[in-house]
Amino acid sequence: MRPLKLGIFIKILVMLVLIGMLGANNSFAGIIKTYKVGKSPLAIAIDASGNVWVANSEASYITKISEKNGKTIGKYYVGKDPIALSIDMQNNVWVLLADSDSIIKLNGQTGNIIGKYNDRKWPDAIVADYSGNIWTTSLRSDIVTKLNCTTGSVLGIYHVGKGPGLMGLAVGKSGNIWVVNSDDNYITKINGSTGAIMAEYPLGKHPIAIAIDYKSNSVFIANSESKRIMKLDAKTGSIIGDYPIKQGIYHRYPTSIAVDGAGNVWIVSIEGDRVFEMNGKTGVIMKEYRISNWPTHIAIDNKGDVWVTNNLSNTVTEICKAAMPVKTPLVLQIK
Repeated sequence: MRPLKLGIFIKILVMLVLIGMLGANNSFAGIIKTYKVGKSPLAIAIDASGNVWVANSEASYITKISEKNGKTIGKYYVGKDPIALSIDMQNNVWVLLADSDSIIKLNGQTGNIIGKYNDRKWPDAIVADYSGNIWTTSLRSDIVTKLNCTTGSVLGIYHVGKGPGLMGLAVGKSGNIWVVNSDDNYITKINGSTGAIMAEYPLGKHPIAIAIDYKSNSVFIANSESKRIMKLDAKTGSIIGDYPIKQGIYHRYPTSIAVDGAGNVWIVSIEGDRVFEMNGKTGVIMKEYRISNWPTHIAIDNKGDVWVTNNLSNTVTEICKAAMPVKTPLVLQIK
């Protein structure tokens, strides 16, 4: 074999360096920074300006941080045990308080409390719909409650499922409400106008979280104990995908999911402190990120940043420009 000329050798060396640099961008790349928030952050949401709101479950306040630099904009005291939040069409922030079984409404610009309303025993999930309503579930009952976003008045109380264990909530493309019945291992679709049960669909073991891809009109469910993501057709309820959450030989325990602008599904797993990006069409895990202690909830902003609460380290993690951007708040994605 003839020796390589110096020029050719240099070109090959440059190519190998570039390949090495690309290879270095492995599954753990892309994490920009981890930011301190309150004690035991449990839930997260993004407002119309891209600011990040965090419910600190073992503190009495929620934190608002800038998506530009992660700096804290404000700490707003709402009461004991804030566990979930949602942002409505007017950019108001709604917070569930598990300790007092109540709902707090804050002005998204000032952080001032502008409403406080009673809720059912042990509220667990909250979501704003496109019609100006707020929906909540109760972990210790079979009740879903519908409130008016402007007045906070109760518009409906609906019995869903066979007993307690209602957890996740999502609003469908046509305004129907999807409710996760965790203890009974199925989800329920109810009419957003009347509260009437439209259908019930059996799922895997212990479903815990739900997200909707509004472009394909698909519903994704995280089944925590069976460690799988199931995909349903939102019109028919038929199962069109059933995907294991695997990291090497290990199956991982999903706790929260979100869908980005490309229809890919982002999954949080407390096992191994991982975030997975899954192809929404094939169920193939495309990327994997290792983050801080005990990740619990996930949201995507309008620049494609992925935000995750880390419950045991009292932080949130930003995975910069990892996802396809979405409209914020989440309610704006519906139509």
